Amino acid sequence: GRAQSMVFLGHEVTDGTKDLLLDGTLDAVIDQNPRVEAREALNTLIHAVRGLPYELHQPRLQVIFKENIPEI
Repeated sequence: GRAQSMVFLGHEVTDGTKDLLLDGTLDAVIDQNPRVEAREALNTLIHAVRGLPYELHQPRLQVIFKENIPEI
């Protein structure tokens, strides 16, 4: 059936998404670092207010599968 043709993704590695990866409910989780995202947002705003140039550093995205689940 459709179970073989559908992929289920989650967002952010948490205890809940980790469990869903391990039991096969989720195929993958897209994980980001919210601290880096917040820091980049603040730096962008501060530089914009001061009229200074700022080179944006894109936060890292990581795709997590049950085979590479990090410790949280």
